[in-house]
Amino acid sequence: MKTDIIDINPADIRPTPKSILAAQGIASEADIQPKVKDMATEACRIYDSLAQPIGLIRSITKEQLEIVLEGQGQNDSPNPLEDIYPRAEASALFAVTSGSEVSRKISALFKSHDFALGSLLDTAASEGTDRASRLMEKRFSQLLNGGDSSPTVLAYSPGYCGWHVSAQKVLFDLLSPEQIGITLRDSFLMEPLKSISGVLIAGPKEIHLFDNSFSFCGQCRTQPCLLRMGVLESG
Repeated sequence: MKTDIIDINPADIRPTPKSILAAQGIASEADIQPKVKDMATEACRIYDSLAQPIGLIRSITKEQLEIVLEGQGQNDSPNPLEDIYPRAEASALFAVTSGSEVSRKISALFKSHDFALGSLLDTAASEGTDRASRLMEKRFSQLLNGGDSSPTVLAYSPGYCGWHVSAQKVLFDLLSPEQIGITLRDSFLMEPLKSISGVLIAGPKEIHLFDNSFSFCGQCRTQPCLLRMGVLESG
């Protein structure tokens, strides 16, 4: 299967001070003190200067997708992916990272007890990496259609939606994200930490809509599926 390395322009995934403060629970402009806003701006500047985003996509067959989604037999069941993947028109594995330099800077800030800026930079890097995964969705859709982005492509990652994080092992064996600098720890966490991997599933938007009333949904703090499904339904 063909593997594509995707170079990403940091400007295309740049977080904003408003977005990283909102992610920290400060959504109202009236609640943002000038000092905090300046610090958020500095966090975005640091991320922009250090981020080295790069992604990797590899198309896979439905049979390979099923193997990856098995999660080494440790998935919660039922889960949304059990219903989504049989209806997929195409699928791919992906990994994307913001690079190691920004992770090193976050660690350095915490070690120097600059917890406020370190926390904001950590959030900025998470925001940027998440935006990079959205670019992977768009890129796979374009690869399928020669530039026409008609199919709905969404990314799903191990550790979410009942898909056990141990699936990272099979995913890495098939994708080899080491070629873009991402390695897997024994705990199944990735290095650099500001990295995301998973599957890209393409098909009619209806396959991605589900009722998030599964047993594990209550343990999900952010429930990003609600935002993604809201965007699909409004579109």
